[in-house]
Amino acid sequence: MYHDLTPFLHWIRSCTNLGCVILNNTWQPDWNDVAFDLSLKAMLAPALTPTLRLSAIHADANGINLGLDAPIGSDRRVEYNDTFLNGGTWQPLMEVTNRAGGTVTFLDSGAVGRLAPRLPPPRFYRLSPK
Repeated sequence: MYHDLTPFLHWIRSCTNLGCVILNNTWQPDWNDVAFDLSLKAMLAPALTPTLRLSAIHADANGINLGLDAPIGSDRRVEYNDTFLNGGTWQPLMEVTNRAGGTVTFLDSGAVGRLAPRLPPPRFYRLSPK
């Protein structure tokens, strides 16, 4: 059995720490089924992967402004779907490369010769690898 002690890290100090365990068992005169072994191991947490997401989505008179939060050098294709009814299909909107880090902003003013998206109906977006 493994228990993550991360929620209790504020109690651990860089010195000798004392841990307590309660073990409950019912004694039987003809058998004993208890075995106990305890160890405490520190493991390095995996490095956090940089965020990759669409953010800052809002509409204005020119269309829909989007932001892409991604690590430097990330290449992604942004796709849109105007409906999920009857298995709506994802269409390519644009390819975006994050060259400087941070958030890359861009405008969906219409895709593939279409007019700018308006509400309603909603437009859905997703990221795909290039």
